[in-house]
Order: sequence, then C-alpha cells, then structure tokens
Amino acid sequence: MKIKKQINKYATMVVFCIIIQLANAQWLPFPTGPNFFGQTDPALPTESIGIGDFNGNAAVPLSALHINSNWLPASLNFGAGEVFRTDCPNGVTPPRRVCK
Repeated sequence: MKIKKQINKYATMVVFCIIIQLANAQWLPFPTGPNFFGQTDPALPTESIGIGDFNGNAAVPLSALHINSNWLPASLNFGAGEVFRTDCPNGVTPPRRVCK
C-alpha cells in the first residue's frame, strides 16, 4: 500500500511537470545579451495575442496584438478603460513610434 502511494505521488508530479511545460511552451524567454525579451514559439505558431475575455465572448483578436477593454474588467491596480501605459524617468519625453 505504501509503494502504491509513492507511485501515485510520483505519477502526479510527472503529470504536473508536463502540464507546466505545455502551458509555458508557447513563449520562449531570451535572458541573454543586452536585451531581455520573449517571443512566441515558431514551432507553435501564434497568430495573434488577445488581452481581454475573447474566448468567453466568442470573438477572436482582429490584429497581432488586440487589447479589448470592453472585456477586461477593472482591477485594484487600474481602472476600466486603461489599456496602455508607459513610465519613463522624470524629464524624459517618451517617444511613441509606429513604424510602417
């Protein structure tokens, strides 16, 4: 009986490790060099990223990055409708660039 419990414990740990790997496998972190960034995994092509409850509203993102505040409830950290924010050092005007 004790061996069966240990086998179940290890099997559960393996399953959790596999689930965690699958959940994080869509993003590849690159923590090397002067720039730290992440990108989507080319093996699992992500066509778009939607922030907000797209799935619950039977919708899809309409661009590569679509933030829909209609489906993004306010939190303790931000109010409804606040979808983008940049902070920079005092006295510096942050550039906003849209490249074609």
